[in-house]
Amino acid sequence: TTTAAGTRTVQFNTNDTTKDQTFTIRVENPADTKGKYDEVKVRIEAGSVTITSSGTGIYYIGEEITLSGTNTEGNTVYLFMTGPNLPSAGGSLTNPRIPVRTGQPESFTAVSVDPDNTWEYRWFSGNLGIDAGTYTVYAVAGPASRTDLSLWRYSTSSFSFARPFVTAGIPQATVARGDPVEVRGTATGNPDPG
Repeated sequence: TTTAAGTRTVQFNTNDTTKDQTFTIRVENPADTKGKYDEVKVRIEAGSVTITSSGTGIYYIGEEITLSGTNTEGNTVYLFMTGPNLPSAGGSLTNPRIPVRTGQPESFTAVSVDPDNTWEYRWFSGNLGIDAGTYTVYAVAGPASRTDLSLWRYSTSSFSFARPFVTAGIPQATVARGDPVEVRGTATGNPDPG
């Protein structure tokens, strides 16, 4: 049924079971014996997920890392990580030693996707109980572990963690009693400023 102006808006909803193909939508008046109609083609394309990380890809344990990307497949991106001494299915970014479980969103680090299809997560890498080494973070359009990635679109980002360290030294080896002594050094990995 059209409005008095002869128009009508019809919504075509898609979901994760909608096929990646072209659909033809046809409009016609069933009472019209002359067979007048019109058609429009609508192409449904599969969404995608991307992930990038701030910095060089080499971080000290304790640093904050900004993960970001896009997700045109849904309203939430599910993050997990794999690496040395972690579950083979992956672990969440907040508690990586606990395995994520397909179909259980609460076991993942879930991040909302903004209306422009972008997302961002600030990840503090301290107190995770992880070792130095190479890790991979997965961004998935649905709650799927590494063993079930065929269920959803996903992307990965790999990086390395190194142990933080502290160095200290003085410019002069010999100092006279009462003279000020300057100690200089380097601390990596987001140390406590105190």
